[in-house]
Amino acid sequence: MNLAMPGHPSVAILPALLALAEERGSSGADVLTAFIAGYELQCRIGRTIAPGHYDVLGFHATATVGSFGAAAACAHLLGLNADRFATALGIAGTQAAGLKSMFGTMCKPLHAGKAAYHGLMAAKLAARGFTSRTDVLECGQGFARTHSPDFNPGRAFDTPPGDWWIANNLFKYHASCYMTHAPIEAARKLREQRDFTADQVRRITVRLEESCDRVCNIPAPRTGLEAKFSLRLTTAMGLAGIDTSRLSTYSEAVAADTTLVGLRDKVELDSTEASPIRLPKSSCC
Repeated sequence: MNLAMPGHPSVAILPALLALAEERGSSGADVLTAFIAGYELQCRIGRTIAPGHYDVLGFHATATVGSFGAAAACAHLLGLNADRFATALGIAGTQAAGLKSMFGTMCKPLHAGKAAYHGLMAAKLAARGFTSRTDVLECGQGFARTHSPDFNPGRAFDTPPGDWWIANNLFKYHASCYMTHAPIEAARKLREQRDFTADQVRRITVRLEESCDRVCNIPAPRTGLEAKFSLRLTTAMGLAGIDTSRLSTYSEAVAADTTLVGLRDKVELDSTEASPIRLPKSSCC
């Protein structure tokens, strides 16, 4: 993921780009160049509409901004000129959609697939002469002005640490929502340091930013997909020593496990006001 969006850049770009590259017989170098082009543009667009796009209005940036990234990568691989490149972004922008309220359902991963689809189709249509507005981002009633309360086009030109947004890519080590990772790590460390059993736990307090409440606070998940977005259950999984990195861990059986449910129900969330997003100082984490 990348905090500049904030969201997951690769999942929207790579499926579209690899499909197009296979069709065209493109070289690995061309694919990598196009991928980086899409990644960088995607993060820059994300910066112009953050934080309100995601935090306030509830759009899923991987789906919405991801559509632009996929379109840019595919347009680059197709070698479109500037006008048709901008047209591809316009076609992608009018399709871009995705709501955070769908987290915990099958629609969340559908968002990523649709973003890749929108981007690939946008680039291929633009290559064939299909038309759109080329100022889709900044025009009146355009993408940014209808999808963010704090559009700031100047932020597209911010210089990221290391000069490239891709150098600030973050990796997920748990197969759950990124906002559950810190509580999981904290719970795992407590378990390793204190050597306690589940029945010895009386109460668990998780302090987190209030924005997490609108992303991954499903209090009593029933399915594997819901479990990925439950701060309470994932914290319990960390305390119980469950392997949270495996996709197979997130299942109905785990969500209904009596030991985990008992720990889950002892978790209290203590929300604080959001602090500014800080990009990592190192080139990658």
